[in-house]
Amino acid sequence: MRTRLIGSAGHLDLFGGVRLLSTPFDPRRLSGLTHWFRADRGLVLSGSKVALWQNFGSGGGDAVQASGSAQPTWTPDGLGGKPSLLFDGSLTFMTAPSPSSLTTRTYAFAFSATKTTQNRVFDTATTTYPLLGLCFDGSRPLIMSGSGNYRYFNATAKQSDGALHAFVICVPGLLQNDITNATMEVDAEVLAPATTITSSIPGQAPGALILGGTGGGGIRFSGHLGEFIIYNRVLLPGERVQLASYLLAR
Repeated sequence: MRTRLIGSAGHLDLFGGVRLLSTPFDPRRLSGLTHWFRADRGLVLSGSKVALWQNFGSGGGDAVQASGSAQPTWTPDGLGGKPSLLFDGSLTFMTAPSPSSLTTRTYAFAFSATKTTQNRVFDTATTTYPLLGLCFDGSRPLIMSGSGNYRYFNATAKQSDGALHAFVICVPGLLQNDITNATMEVDAEVLAPATTITSSIPGQAPGALILGGTGGGGIRFSGHLGEFIIYNRVLLPGERVQLASYLLAR
């Protein structure tokens, strides 16, 4: 049995029929929004499993997962008391069409997690190595681009303390040295880069956008995602603060 949860873009429809106005900030007010997945609407469910996650952005398709065993679980209150998609860290992930036109990007998401090793949140690849991806490993988060390009950032307990947090990541391009200029913020706090390694040239053609893991390597995300957003530009510092505040207040 499949059920679609539907809410319009200007409000949130609760299950009891109560309608609440949205928060003053809306991600669409910032130019360049291509992907906007949110766990409170636009879902096609098979029981509690998510088969489709609608994209409310204007540059990419919906995220889908046809295999029941690989579908994440929808929760009504799993992330800060609000809806979320729960990924199991083993099998579950969702795939959206390739964001092939995006060379300059800002990624933002609301999440919680407790896993501390090889916790891959998202990826854009068709092989083991991501064209661009984010991984929580040990105490330091890192952005990956290709097989040997990494940018580690300072350790933060927020990547695995189990609480709601907002990450905002900016990547100015997909060339080998662009990883050296990537930035990361958590809850509007800028994380200083710790180590940058550039030993290979990443590919230039993204594969699918994979929410919850890798394309070919099978490294999966364990945790909750409440929203996932992509812009086709590097947001200004003030815009990134707005976005993080919105995600934390969702």
